[in-house]
Amino acid sequence: MESVVVDSVVSKITEPLVDSIWRQISYIWNYYNNIQSLKDQVEKLKGERESVQHSVDEARRNGEEIENIINKWMATVDEAIEVADKILQDYDTTNKSCFMGCCPNLKTRHQLGRKASKEITVVAEVLGDGKFGKISYRIPPVLGPAKDYESFESRTLDADVDLSGVYGLSGVGKTTLAKKVAEQVKDDGIFEAVVLASVTQNVDLNRIQQEIAERLSLKFNVESIEVRAARLCARLKQGEKILVILYDIWERIKLEEIGIPSDSDHKGCKIMVTSRNQNVLWEMGAQRDFRLEVLEGEDGWHLFEKKVGTVEIARRCAGLPVLIAVVATALINKELFEWNDALEELKKFNNLGIEARVYSALEFSDNFLGEEEKSLFLLCGQLSHLCTINDLLKYSMVVNDLKRSCLLLEEDQDKLVKMHDVVRSFAASVAAKHHPVLTLAYHTVLEECPEKEFFEQCASISLRHSKIPELPQVFGCPNLKLFLFLNDDPLLKIPENLFSRMVEVKVLDLTRMNLSPLPSSLQFLENLQTLCLDFCVLEDIAIIGELKKLQVLSLIGSSIFRLPSDIRKLTRLLEVIPSGVLSCLIQLEDLYMGNSFVQWEGEGHDSRRNNANLVELKLLSNLVSLDLKIIDAKIIPRNLFSKMLERWTILIGNEWDWSSNYKTSRIWKLKLNTSIELEKVKVLLMRAEDLYVDDLKYLKNVLYELDGQGFPQPGHLCVQNSVEIEYVVDGMRMGQLIAFPRLESLLLDNLNGLDKICHGPIMLGSFSNLRKLNVRNCNVLKNLFLFLIFRGLVQLEEINASSCKILETIVDEESENDNVRDEGIKLTQLCKLTLEYLPHFTSFCSQIQFPNLTDLKLSSINVGKIWPNKLIGLSSCIERLTTLIIDGCGHLSYLFTSSMVGSLAQLKKLEICDCKSMEVVIIKEEGEMMSKMLFPKLDTLKMKGLPKFIRFCIGNLIECPSMRVLWIENCPHLQTFISSSITKNLGITSGAGQASATLFDEKVCFPNLEELHILYMHKLKMMWYDELQADSFCTLKVLEVQHMKELLKIFPSKLLRRFLQNLKSLIVSKSNLVEEVFDLQELIKAKETNAVATTQLRTLGVKYLPKLKHLWNGDPHGILSFHNLHKVHVWFCPSLTSVFPFSIAHNLSYLTVDIDGCGMEELVAKEERIETAPTPKFVFSQLKSLRLWRSKIKCFYSEKHIIECTQLEKLSVHRCDKLEVFTSEPQDLQGTHMEKQKSELKIQVLQPLFSFRKIIHNLEELTLNQKDITMIQQGQFPVDLFQKLKILHLQYFDDASLNSPFHLLQKFQNLETLVLRRCYFKELLSYGIKGQDAGVLSQIRFLRLEFLPNIRKIWNQECQPGQVLENLQTLEIVTCYGLTNLAPSSASFQNLMTLDVWRCAGLVNLISSSTAKSMVNLTKMSVRESKMVEEIVSSEGDESHSQSEIIFSKLGSLKLYCLTSLNSFCSLASCTIKFPSLE
Repeated sequence: MESVVVDSVVSKITEPLVDSIWRQISYIWNYYNNIQSLKDQVEKLKGERESVQHSVDEARRNGEEIENIINKWMATVDEAIEVADKILQDYDTTNKSCFMGCCPNLKTRHQLGRKASKEITVVAEVLGDGKFGKISYRIPPVLGPAKDYESFESRTLDADVDLSGVYGLSGVGKTTLAKKVAEQVKDDGIFEAVVLASVTQNVDLNRIQQEIAERLSLKFNVESIEVRAARLCARLKQGEKILVILYDIWERIKLEEIGIPSDSDHKGCKIMVTSRNQNVLWEMGAQRDFRLEVLEGEDGWHLFEKKVGTVEIARRCAGLPVLIAVVATALINKELFEWNDALEELKKFNNLGIEARVYSALEFSDNFLGEEEKSLFLLCGQLSHLCTINDLLKYSMVVNDLKRSCLLLEEDQDKLVKMHDVVRSFAASVAAKHHPVLTLAYHTVLEECPEKEFFEQCASISLRHSKIPELPQVFGCPNLKLFLFLNDDPLLKIPENLFSRMVEVKVLDLTRMNLSPLPSSLQFLENLQTLCLDFCVLEDIAIIGELKKLQVLSLIGSSIFRLPSDIRKLTRLLEVIPSGVLSCLIQLEDLYMGNSFVQWEGEGHDSRRNNANLVELKLLSNLVSLDLKIIDAKIIPRNLFSKMLERWTILIGNEWDWSSNYKTSRIWKLKLNTSIELEKVKVLLMRAEDLYVDDLKYLKNVLYELDGQGFPQPGHLCVQNSVEIEYVVDGMRMGQLIAFPRLESLLLDNLNGLDKICHGPIMLGSFSNLRKLNVRNCNVLKNLFLFLIFRGLVQLEEINASSCKILETIVDEESENDNVRDEGIKLTQLCKLTLEYLPHFTSFCSQIQFPNLTDLKLSSINVGKIWPNKLIGLSSCIERLTTLIIDGCGHLSYLFTSSMVGSLAQLKKLEICDCKSMEVVIIKEEGEMMSKMLFPKLDTLKMKGLPKFIRFCIGNLIECPSMRVLWIENCPHLQTFISSSITKNLGITSGAGQASATLFDEKVCFPNLEELHILYMHKLKMMWYDELQADSFCTLKVLEVQHMKELLKIFPSKLLRRFLQNLKSLIVSKSNLVEEVFDLQELIKAKETNAVATTQLRTLGVKYLPKLKHLWNGDPHGILSFHNLHKVHVWFCPSLTSVFPFSIAHNLSYLTVDIDGCGMEELVAKEERIETAPTPKFVFSQLKSLRLWRSKIKCFYSEKHIIECTQLEKLSVHRCDKLEVFTSEPQDLQGTHMEKQKSELKIQVLQPLFSFRKIIHNLEELTLNQKDITMIQQGQFPVDLFQKLKILHLQYFDDASLNSPFHLLQKFQNLETLVLRRCYFKELLSYGIKGQDAGVLSQIRFLRLEFLPNIRKIWNQECQPGQVLENLQTLEIVTCYGLTNLAPSSASFQNLMTLDVWRCAGLVNLISSSTAKSMVNLTKMSVRESKMVEEIVSSEGDESHSQSEIIFSKLGSLKLYCLTSLNSFCSLASCTIKFPSLE
């Protein structure tokens, strides 16, 4: 027992001792391992510190504040590295003192090994602490930066009025004050929203509307200023309290034209305006205006002191803040003598006016600028008041210096700067005084070129969007430094030697020029630093390699050509940049290639090729901006992308389209196939602001595998087309990192392996700035977010989920505990929710509220109801709803309950389509009274494809006072819009015998309805009851009624006046039982009691009405006037007896008539007239077009009459066999002969339609048959009778003996379009066409041949079609079965642009190879349903086919369809066919 105790005691004493001894020995034993391990850890720590430092530097450049934890960590890192470096330095010293380590000092090894071991632990801990979710944060932005604002006692603004104004001198601080007001009222919560917009001297309503809309998060999808104004006005009215500030107004503007509601329209909208002129404020109706005085005494000094730290200098700045800021900034850090010099300089202007004092202050500031800053400053004076930073950076890199000098001001919009009007005016005057310049305002015509002496002294030329008739051959400008030429004339050419005498030019901008080829004189610009060739047509740009001092090269949007030595045809995109051109530009800082050049070479390419290599970009060490597209990621060399890059748009992969509308400056679009390719771009990936990734095959976790730091930078992320990605964020692997803290929009598309967006819990703050979420085609995704994660998405504004096959819910609440779910979520920013094609979707989430939801769209969602019975705050979730679209939701039987209607006061648009179970829109709840339904703002209602729909609602009245458009389509069981009870009272008749089942009755009130569309309502018999609400349907302008099998009447006769007082367009089609359109019988009975009413009807179209007998079942003379009728279309109404009653035809001036397939014999119904009545005269003074096709019509009017159609331009009569169209006799002789025949033969003799002589002289388009042509040939008509005719249709030439029609065309000297239809000519162009015939044919630009059964060939072999149809642009050949040959091999079509061949069964080949070569302008070719065609281009008859290639250089569209015998496009083995423009 004692032994055991002793052993135990000894053990406890000896074990620590042994451990300590062994640990000390291990320091020596593991000496080298510890030293090497320390080296490795220190290298990792240094790499991590460098990476974080890069992020810190970038954040500071972006104006962001660094997190305090980052600064502390960096300090700790520096300490750890310093200690470790000392240990390693001691190690190196020790090794040097011992020969190859053969005589080790064990004591030294012990000490160093011990220190290294401990330091390894310290370095590892510091390295572990370096995982940060984000390193910086943005300072919360103020609304419209009110820079340099000071609250002076001399300034007070009372804004408690509806329209207030501020006026004062330019530069006195009006704009700054306005922005400060905006900032202050926003912070104080006085207004819900504050919007600002600058107006400027050149008022641009589009831009002003856009500025206001962007601040309201409103997107326009229309261009019309009026429509945008209406939308903007509606949006401004939505807010309870909104302040609109318009600054820099030069003259009166109408607020309603912008879309700003007046006080009477919206009490909550307050308006503040600023202007130099008090009269402008009065003209705009300002209720109170305030003069902003210059800063006097203490106020001025206070601002100056704030800037630099003598009151006297501030006084000399005229009290204008803009000048005080500029002068004060210029004097920062200057010596005392420089202050005294400044004072003396400003005193010189003491007794002068304020303008001179202004200019003296600015001139003083200008003297402190460097040469480059001065050049940019003077340049800005020649540009518009707003400029993009990117444009200015092309011209100079000192933009920030001018901003720091207060000479350039930041604009609220991204990437824009502006120059104050005062400063800009000064810059322009200085440029003109000290540096002669030539500047033209926008769209100004340069009518006279300045004198030679002027150009010799000129330092700057700015011709932006000016009109220059012709440029001189040489610009003799030896002192020119800057030449800006933004051209709008595509035909203007740059002379070859234009630049030969401007060798000092440093900036050259030739935007939108045709520079094919580049002028050789460009090589003389040996001092050129910036060259902008944006949106130009270019050719060989190899000459740019001679510009050794070039720093900025911009080729944005250019279509660039390369003309190789073998003179091959040009292509649309740049195919060749000679190798070595780019690498010579060693000073280049900005390179904007866009997608103009994509044929890059990579490492290891064939050196015999002559194209630019991506390796050349590595030699451009000064590059800071880069835009380019790389088709194949495999060719990217390592270390291509430098950390020096500050701005870039880089597209990798052929899938991406280039856009000029990117809103950020660091954009990646990637399609990478391997992790090696990913490593090549990672140096810039973490700094990306917009990131798009496509088909990343090796990627499963987007965040962890692309960037282990949480992606702190991107604002937009798009991930698409991958089957391997499982998560966007894997919280299990991310640790304490915050994921995507700045991300604003997230698009996930076609990710069929995506199981979850976020797997596991993620750090608070992740996705905290997300505003738009769009998920499409993710077919294994069941929900979007966990409940807890979703609760953090407080900025979310828009959700769009579509085509996800198993998506069940937006939020997964099952995995959360009850305590978390009970708290609920309120998404106050969510305004738009779209759910489409989600077959397994069940619900959103019962615990989520979205009180500001305005747009909701549900499409193909199989839910039984939209609104849960116990949805928290249901009323608040729908009370702001303005748009609701329900489409393809087959399980919905109703949309709203009656208790919800009161909460839909903001609803403006309601669409319900293709819901097969929908029976009613509003269902009555038990015990709910439904006496009146009110939708006060509903503008548009559409119900379509509802097979079970029986009514909108039950009640006594539905009122929609704002509704303008109502569309009801394919609701077969709907016969009454609103019923008073659930029982179906269909078929019950009233005492008057009228069926009660009418669609609209007295329970419907639509006082402002403008458009009504009723389609495919096959069981509906009556549309309106003859008793309606007093003002209902009074404003109807458009009525469309189509596909109504049982409808009997269009309008009730008693209410016809009501409907016609504003109706402008009426279309009635395919309604089998309708017998008349306008039932006048009730009005005729009450004719004596009513005055004549003028209708507004302009368009009347009736089509496919088999039982229609009358358009008007009586003559409305003395009742209704239809003199506004412009267009009448009557198609396929076989029972119709006439078109117009006599009184209507007698009073029509503006008219286009189109009759087709009708049974009437006369157009105008015969009037009961006494025999002594004068001959009726029908004057159609503005009749432009008359088309009569396939009808039984015999005459215009069955009695003697006179027709005048002095403006008739188009006449087409086709298959009206009983109608005599023309007579060569004058109309008075016509009538005499007709009466004589009628008297002698005792039969009715009908008058021909027109006297040819009177009708033909104004015609531009005419259809003639063989009889008409014979009359023209035999008649003695003056030569100029047909001078206006440009379009001629020849049809129904049945005489097979006629070989060619072209000898018939001699009288039509100005013909441009010729159509031959159903003629039996054997050929068109025969041998011997010359003289007058050839002259007529040479002007034809459009030729169509349709159903010519006898034709075998169009051109005789001996004819030269290129000579007689030399200007032909379009050739269409349709249904010419016998045609075997299109043209002989000698035919040339150098101007042909469109060739369309359809249903030509006998055609074997289309054109010869020599003819194909002539088609240099062909843009569209179509060959369809021609079963014998074997090849398109043939060698038949072409002796020169042994040669080279055929290039259709402009062919953009080629369609070959149903060509069952087609073997090849061209069978010539030695011939190459090219389509460089094919789309």
